[in-house]
Formats: sequence, structure tokens, C-alpha cells
Amino acid sequence: MKHWIKGLALLSVALFIAAIWLLMLYLNSRNEVQQPARPPEAKKEVKGPQQEVKPANEELRRLAVAFSRELYGQNPSPQVLAKYTTAKARALVIPPGDGEGKSEIDRKIVLQDVQVYEGSSSGKAAAVIAAIKRTITVNGVSTASTSYIRLAFVKGSSWQVDGLVLIGEIPAR
Repeated sequence: MKHWIKGLALLSVALFIAAIWLLMLYLNSRNEVQQPARPPEAKKEVKGPQQEVKPANEELRRLAVAFSRELYGQNPSPQVLAKYTTAKARALVIPPGDGEGKSEIDRKIVLQDVQVYEGSSSGKAAAVIAAIKRTITVNGVSTASTSYIRLAFVKGSSWQVDGLVLIGEIPAR
């Protein structure tokens, strides 16, 4: 009988130590979750390999610049946009209707620059990023910005825009 009591005593001590150990693990895990965020100045800058951004090949660059100038220009023409786009992209960039609506808003758009950067490319499809710098004046109030768009091209008899995604619009400083 004494051995049975000794075994029970050792088992209870082992369970007590295990319970304390589990409680400590639990409290440490809660402490890590509830730590306050470090201030932004305490963040370390991550330095790693950087990719060089390359200009797109000449044919795609010319097409992207012409398309972007027409799309972001003063009076985009559905007929001109149609010659640069597939049916899928036309649905994205050409609004429905005849486009004959008149507005009393005085607006002027001036494109300063269009830069086109290389993206993915294969024999039948390609993607580029276009940065369009422009100034828009509405009723005498001007704002300058840069629009970044991702253009997807497909090649049939010639390259055409098949998709367009606005990545972002960044106001000039």
C-alpha cells in the first residue's frame, strides 16, 4: 500500500508541474499577441535584391503610349480607341451611348508624359505598366497626378489592348 501512495504522490507532483508549464506557455503566447506595435521609426528597412525596371519593347511602348494618350486625352474618341482594343477591352474603355452629351463644366486635360515599363511577355500575350502624368483643370482649379495602369495585350494580326486595370492614381506633390 505504501507504494501506491508514493506513486500517487509522484503522479500528482508531475501533473502539478505540467499544469504550471502549460499555464506559462499560455501566458507567454498571450503576451506576444498583446505587445504594442512598434512605432514606425523603429521599423528596419529591408534590403534585398532589387529588380531593374526596364522600358517596354518599342512596338508595345508605341502602342501603349498612343492608347494612353487617346484614353486620357481631352476628348477620347471611341472610334480611335476601338482600333487599339479587342472587343473585351472596348467594353471597359468605351462608354455606352453616342457620346454626344454636352456639359457646362469647363475642363481641360494636359498630358505631360507617358512612360511604359516592361511586364510579362510571351509570343501571343504581353503586359506592361503605363505611368500617365497629367494635369486636369476643372472650372479653373488644377490638379496634377500620375495614373498607373496595367495594360494586357494580345497579338492577332497586330498587338491590341485586351485588358486594362487601374493600379493607382497618385497626386503630384
